[in-house]
Amino acid sequence: MPKNLVALAASLLALASPAVLANQLYLDGSIGSAEAEAGPYDADDTFIRIGAGVTLNETISAEAGFWDFGSARDGGVRISADALYGALKAGTDIGNGLHLYGRVGIMRWEAEAGRFDDDGFDLIFGGGINYQVGPGRLGVELHYGDMDEVDMRTIGVSYTLPIQI
Repeated sequence: MPKNLVALAASLLALASPAVLANQLYLDGSIGSAEAEAGPYDADDTFIRIGAGVTLNETISAEAGFWDFGSARDGGVRISADALYGALKAGTDIGNGLHLYGRVGIMRWEAEAGRFDDDGFDLIFGGGINYQVGPGRLGVELHYGDMDEVDMRTIGVSYTLPIQI
């Protein structure tokens, strides 16, 4: 996936253009449980998501990042997947330091399950709720992605940290 990492780096540099720097930049990450189903196989493992974004206005952000859905076994068959993603995130403060958001985007994924080895572009969507903790926000999030013959679901704990320039 090295060429995909180059694409991610280019996307993050585009986010750092002077016009964008006037807005709030942030780092965002989560860790939790991912479940993948590929044909008769079903496995779950720990996932890690790392992203960076920029707030475009009070409710909309644009972000890009990397998602490692983990690697697990079902009946001796190893299932693994990872993806680069770009997404729009819409959110609103609902009071008492709570913030509700949704995320929709596209991911460039690679998945492997036994003899099944595939890659492609597909939609990913989800959302979460977080709470102001210090300079950042701590919360929980759920996501779903359909990677051709692999269905992926995640639930995790996230942390968003603003970047001061």
